[in-house]
Amino acid sequence: MLDYNEAPYLELANYKAPKDAKFLFVPMKDKKNIRLAYWQYNTDLNKSKGTILLQQGHNEFIEKYYETINDFLEEGYNVISFDWRGQGMSDRMLSDINIQFTENFDTYNEDFTFILNEIVKPYFPQPLIGIGHSMGGCLLLSSLDRHQEDFSHIILSAPMLGFKKEMLLSSMLRVSSLLFKKESYVPLSKPNMGKETPFLENDLTYDHGRYERTLRLVRMKPQIRLWGVSI
Repeated sequence: MLDYNEAPYLELANYKAPKDAKFLFVPMKDKKNIRLAYWQYNTDLNKSKGTILLQQGHNEFIEKYYETINDFLEEGYNVISFDWRGQGMSDRMLSDINIQFTENFDTYNEDFTFILNEIVKPYFPQPLIGIGHSMGGCLLLSSLDRHQEDFSHIILSAPMLGFKKEMLLSSMLRVSSLLFKKESYVPLSKPNMGKETPFLENDLTYDHGRYERTLRLVRMKPQIRLWGVSI
């Protein structure tokens, strides 16, 4: 259906991609490749429940969502997901592949528009449901000034809409940007390549099994995640 190069993906012995997964590298207008995955189970407009466009959070990757994707497929939806540029197995923006950086969030919106117009709308049935987790929720919301009419529903899970002590943080970063390159690591932070946070020290989940599962995926390909944050 889609004439793009195949992309790799990760699996564990007891954690596989849902059946009939298609992973592709989709070049954007600036030639950066976005890794996209889709499951097209039912395109009959009279039978399909529609399509879910699943947007991941900061420093996540498609493989973390196999379980969720499978649940949507069992409910009769087609599913599309992709790694935002700069994370997962999509192309990075800097030569240092361990750090997240974007010049402007509009770049994400342009990628989103390209994928929606060139892949989702031509090849996948309506209704279209957007689901965004964390930073994916932020980016999904920011796309709605262009695409609100394209979605029947939007579902946000813990959308990333701000920071604690945001005014203080913004002031600190403005000063830092005058002293350091904006591509530099945030002052007083340092890259933590390969360093794992023990489960008892994590502040994201109480689910030990899923936490360890994600660690095992990252051990297979440490470059699939980021290990530092830019100014």
